[in-house]
This record gives sequence, structure tokens and C-alpha cells, in this order.
Amino acid sequence: MRPITLLLIGSCLFFGFRTMAQTAEDHLKRGVTKYNSDDYYGALGEFTKAIEVQAKYPGAYYNRGTVKNKLGKYTESITDFTKAIEQFPKYPEAFVNRGIAKRNLELYGAAIEDYNKALEIDPGYAKAYENRGIARYNQRDTLGAIADIKKATELDPKNAMAYYNLGKMKKDQGDLKGAVEDYSRSIELNPAYPDAWKNRGIIKYSTQDYTGAVADYNKAIEQNPNYKDAWYNRGIARIMLQDKIKGCEDLNKALALGYKDAEGIMKEYCK
Repeated sequence: MRPITLLLIGSCLFFGFRTMAQTAEDHLKRGVTKYNSDDYYGALGEFTKAIEVQAKYPGAYYNRGTVKNKLGKYTESITDFTKAIEQFPKYPEAFVNRGIAKRNLELYGAAIEDYNKALEIDPGYAKAYENRGIARYNQRDTLGAIADIKKATELDPKNAMAYYNLGKMKKDQGDLKGAVEDYSRSIELNPAYPDAWKNRGIIKYSTQDYTGAVADYNKAIEQNPNYKDAWYNRGIARIMLQDKIKGCEDLNKALALGYKDAEGIMKEYCK
């Protein structure tokens, strides 16, 4: 879980009463600590208290909006990010996170408008390019999405998730070689992400590199032992390698984890 950034924009400037501002800041700091400990409701309470003490506090609204995003309260989070922007209009992070909330509500056009605004404020903001690319992908503008994600990786070459998303998009475009390269880069930056291993394995399987596919599914399962898709895919790849015993064991495990399609394959290959 990515730690929340402590935002104290103008925390002691909006009011002339030092004690009031300091108390609000204390609540904000406690909220950040609770958020980073996965105590989201506790963090929500602290950020709300900060706002109650100091109504003009964009950092508190931003952080509360971030927590609400995390809790799936997207409409409420939009309200908080909007309040933060009203109080501090040059706030690219708030525009991006409001855009994420809108994207989660499938308001892709409105989300893109927010990402555009963030980039007007900060043209080098990699996260804005990355999220605009995802929204464009949701709108089926794959070429525009790829251009944005590429820009994000140029600005932030260590962003594993950006490379992962770029791999997905290139696969959709039929660029399997490029997709494998991007998945590999994502894995290099974050070896603990099972989806990247699984997706690279799928491409290897599609090019009949069954041994390579099994190796990638192994890694995905190491990262997530309950990853039913990886168990199923590894089972199929092992069957293609003429290892029906282990393949059927994998399919049976996938079925036990809830992958219902495994049952039909087992009837055909695991008699």
C-alpha cells in the first residue's frame, strides 16, 4: 500500500490563531499515521477533525478525499477534492485524484478534463499522464492511451505499474514483443506483482513457449498462492508439455479455488 503524502499547504497561513492551526495539523499528522497503518476509518476521523478545527485547510480535504477514494466513497471524495481545489487552485495532485474518483465512476471524459488541468499546472506530472492514459484506454482510445503511458514512463522510469499498463495496451494492439518487454520491465521494477508474471506467461503461452509460461505462472503463484487464474493457466501449459499429472493437479487446484471452467478441461484431459 502506497503511503499517503502529508500535505500541509498553508496550514498556518489561513488563520491568525496559531493554536487552532497547530491542533488541525496534529489531527492531520495522526490521520496520516493511521492511513499508513491501514486504519482508514481512523484516518478519516482525524482528517474530519482537522477540518472541523480549521475549515480552510486544503491538505486536510485532499487527504480525506484520498481516504474516501480508498474506501470506495468516490462521490464523497470528489466533493473533498473539489473543496481542496477551491481553497488552493494550483493543486495538481487534487485534480489527479479527483480524476481517479471520476474514472472509478466511469466518468471518463470528466476525469480526462481533470488530468488535463493537472498538466496545465505541472506539465511534468507523470501521474497525470499515467491516469489520463488509463482513462483514454477506458474510452477505447488505445493509441492515445499508449502515448500517455509512454510519456509517464519517460518522466518516471521506475514506475512499475505504468509499464504493466503499457504492456496490457500493447498486447491489445497485437504488439506481443513490445508487451513482453514492458511486462519484463514492470517485473524488474516490482517482482512482487503477480499479475505481471501471469500476463507475461499468457503471451509466452500464445507463442507456444510453454516452458517459459510455466516459469512465469510459478512466480505468480509464489506471490499469490490463491491466484486461481495462474493455477488454471499453469495446468493448461503443463498439459501442453505432456505433463498431464501435474497439469491436472493444477486444474484441480484452480477448480477448488473457484475457477469453474477448469472442470470442463479436466473432463477432457484428466480422465
